[in-house]
Amino acid sequence: MIFKLLETFFRHKFLLLLPPIVILAIVTPITILTTKPSYQSSATIWVDRATYLGNMTDDGGRYATPAESQISRLSQMLQSRTFVMDIAARTALAPLIGSEQGEEAINRAMAQGILITSKGANLLNVQFRAPSPELAFQMITSMVDRFKERSAADVTRQGEQAIGFYEGRVRDAEQQLAKSNEALRRHVAGNPRLRSLDSTRADQSRASAADLPLVVLDPQVIELQSRVELDQGEVERARRTLEQTRLQTSAGIEAQEVGFRVVDAPQLPVNPLRERRKQLLVPAVGLLVGMGLSAVLLIILVATDRSVRSEPDLPPTISVIGAIPELRGKLLPKRTGPDATRRTIGFVAGSALPEPKGGL
Repeated sequence: MIFKLLETFFRHKFLLLLPPIVILAIVTPITILTTKPSYQSSATIWVDRATYLGNMTDDGGRYATPAESQISRLSQMLQSRTFVMDIAARTALAPLIGSEQGEEAINRAMAQGILITSKGANLLNVQFRAPSPELAFQMITSMVDRFKERSAADVTRQGEQAIGFYEGRVRDAEQQLAKSNEALRRHVAGNPRLRSLDSTRADQSRASAADLPLVVLDPQVIELQSRVELDQGEVERARRTLEQTRLQTSAGIEAQEVGFRVVDAPQLPVNPLRERRKQLLVPAVGLLVGMGLSAVLLIILVATDRSVRSEPDLPPTISVIGAIPELRGKLLPKRTGPDATRRTIGFVAGSALPEPKGGL
């Protein structure tokens, strides 16, 4: 079978080599002409792990480096239409916003041009490729600025939510303290034995069981005073937590400026980038396709070939009268004439005949 394949290949070599040659000759110029040069602009950013409002940090972020956390965060934000359109609104792609085809072109350009990598634990590298140097510079600058603004806005929003929560706790604690003071005041006002007490100290929730005469000790008063003291402690704790949260929020906003620093600012690219990989990959794929077509054509030629080259190729219904032996080229003398094959066949055929018995 291998011999037959080789024989068919060398018999139709020009036909079998035609598909890869033609495809390669067509694909290579088209790839070179249609591959436009691109321009790349990049920015390197130093990022630190956020230390503000630690109770809001998820457990998964503890095992990732600051750069990996920021890459994950930026990648997720790039899936948002609002964030992508905010970036495009500051570039030459702004006129495309609002139409379905235009926004699809923006998303396609963003997906094909953006590349985010980490250079260590704290360095974040953002690259963007575009057909023009101005667009590449505008996109990378707008992306860095918008991401920084969004990060600062997230810090502020988290701080405001925490401050609002603790302000609510302070209000609830103060209301509870007011209720406890009112209950104590009413109990003292309704008990004649306790009217001799200093009402001012009672209202200020500073009275204790040790300040009262033994003859006027009342278990309910002691219970109400204990409740007032507990509520007063809760108010003080809530106020301290609120103040601490305000300080953490202010520190977080300032730390955002320090923990997100542009080390290498984006630059307007000057030299274009040649798509060498694409220019080599597409012709290589075309060559493989052409070779596949040649292989299919070779199989078809072998399958449709009905030539007889040996006795096994004959059907069993045909009888063999004689066979011409295979002639080896090395048996022939060098520089033989055009009749060498004929004379050789005659010689072999004559030697195969029996010698005549007569004088003839």
